Amino acid sequence: MRKLLTGDCHDDNIFHLVDPTAFVEIDFEAEVVKALTCLLPDYQCGVFAGTFLLEGERRTADLALVHKSLLHWFVVEVELAGHSLEGHVLPQVRCFRYGDPLASCAEMLRDAIPQMDYARAVSFLQYIPRSVLVVVNRSSAEWRSCFKGLDVQMVTVSVYSRDD
Repeated sequence: MRKLLTGDCHDDNIFHLVDPTAFVEIDFEAEVVKALTCLLPDYQCGVFAGTFLLEGERRTADLALVHKSLLHWFVVEVELAGHSLEGHVLPQVRCFRYGDPLASCAEMLRDAIPQMDYARAVSFLQYIPRSVLVVVNRSSAEWRSCFKGLDVQMVTVSVYSRDD
């Protein structure tokens, strides 16, 4: 079992890695929101079920990570490493990177970002460049390599807990 020690050797400072295969995606997504909010304080992270259209295919995102300056943002796709890269993940990521945002994207940004009303969200989508970030529960060199070719970033979030 993997452990993490923070500070002095004391039971309160020892954390155990939660098995990444134990998560369902919605529970992992909640952990990702907590991690991104904590580790990137210059960004606002919120649920973003906005839909994008690419080559007749519609795909819905998971989260938005918007810089507080409103000068750039990320469409965030939360994935479990057990999902099919070719059949599931890459089609989604391509759509978020190169597709067109539909009206639901403006509605979702309005709801997720406190200083965003609908008109501002429409302008934001039209003029502010977006990037795509894939957050996974286990690192994968294959996934990282595929995402580089699409100009998409990937981070791994591991969840630790303290045995009480």
